[in-house]
Amino acid sequence: MDQIREALDEDRYPLFVAEGTKESKLRRILHNGYLHKALRSFEACCNPAADAIMVFGHSLADNDAHVLRCIASGGAANLLVSLYGDPETPGNRTVIQNAETLVRTRARRRGKRFPLTVTLYDAASARIWG
Repeated sequence: MDQIREALDEDRYPLFVAEGTKESKLRRILHNGYLHKALRSFEACCNPAADAIMVFGHSLADNDAHVLRCIASGGAANLLVSLYGDPETPGNRTVIQNAETLVRTRARRRGKRFPLTVTLYDAASARIWG
């Protein structure tokens, strides 16, 4: 919270796309130079097989198909996905199913040469704010 307040005090605000559908999100991203470059950079990060992608607080839902496409079409071997609380809750089960769908989609797109391994981790264990 202190880091967030400090950034806001320095007029540094997060940039995010709040549109709901995958089509409207992608349209917004493609019409904003900064966001479009960020998507291209993310896509490039998904390609090296030695890279890993860490997902924190994201459901891997279809409304972010532009992000999921990068992961599924890429070559990064490992996808670390956070779960908050009991893995058996309906929300976490959905996240797990979405991650498993990414594994299957990668296998269809890239074959056995670039498998995707998903590792689930407890979101509370990640000290992303320091």
